[in-house]
Amino acid sequence: MLNAFLKEVNPQALSRFVVKGSWTRVGGDDPIGAYSIEDTAVLGAGYPYASGPLSFVNNASPTAFDVKPQFITSVEFNLGLGFFKDRLTLDVNAFQNDTKDLITFQTTSSASGINFKRINVGQIRSRGIEIELGATPIKTSDFRWDLRASYYADTQEVLELPDGQDEVALYSAGNVGIYAIKGEKYPVIKGTGYIRDPQGRIVIDQATGDPLYSNKFIELGNANPKYVLTFNTNLKYKNWGLYASMDFRTGHKLC
Repeated sequence: MLNAFLKEVNPQALSRFVVKGSWTRVGGDDPIGAYSIEDTAVLGAGYPYASGPLSFVNNASPTAFDVKPQFITSVEFNLGLGFFKDRLTLDVNAFQNDTKDLITFQTTSSASGINFKRINVGQIRSRGIEIELGATPIKTSDFRWDLRASYYADTQEVLELPDGQDEVALYSAGNVGIYAIKGEKYPVIKGTGYIRDPQGRIVIDQATGDPLYSNKFIELGNANPKYVLTFNTNLKYKNWGLYASMDFRTGHKLC
């Protein structure tokens, strides 16, 4: 079928036809150091005195003793097309990455004397697609004009969390934090939000005029954009060139 298709296509029109696929599995232990799971001595700066001998303190950023290497299994498919001696190109890349036992930081209670702990966070699946369209409207011996436009979108979903948990706080600072929540896109921003009336309007403190906050953490959104649009243009005259680039992303929250 492929040979019949290529015979029907004008060879002057189709200048590139590439189909590629790959499967990889990579393991690693970053950011676990050589002595991360060992109880090593930690010196407290300025403790017990501002100067002079230092005393030992507890490790405020330990690593779980049962931490395991993380493995990433990737499946990728690529399609590349070029027309009219690559004056017009189309490239499509689709992928799926499964990360098992992701090594990351978990925020702990300040009462424990620990700032965070390195742990394995279940399994996360990432799926995405990238489409790039290129064009060269003008091409002479001295002058060339190239255009590139691309669309990229991916989603990361938490499939499993350790010890049967439904959510894990990966980072928390005051009234906002980053969470991994089972069955939802990763990562999720949670924090204290505005108190709203039944019609969705923000409730204002009559005395100060400031909006009122809830005392419970609610989901504020996802940190990853739904999609990213990119546009590049390159003008070249002999040894001189002018390049411009822009991108647009939306559907995400910043904290």
